[in-house]
Amino acid sequence: MPSYAVGNEEFVTKDGKYKIRNMENIFSSLSIRLGTIYPEHQLVWGDSAEYHIWFIDYFEPGSWITVQPDYLSVWQWLRGEQINEYK
Repeated sequence: MPSYAVGNEEFVTKDGKYKIRNMENIFSSLSIRLGTIYPEHQLVWGDSAEYHIWFIDYFEPGSWITVQPDYLSVWQWLRGEQINEYK
């Protein structure tokens, strides 16, 4: 988590949540440690944040995970391949 805002970025606290807006950093991956008691980590994406998944549905509390993009060609997708392997 960055400790300061750069350029057009701004820190916002809303409903007890800490957010950074207008961030344009590109990361090849994110390493995340899930909380051990009741982890509320989630991945949210889409133009209007219409998609989200809860990490607790897929991983054990207290575990370290790495989130990184991976790609399927249209042909792979049509054949039914999925990106769901743990690496």
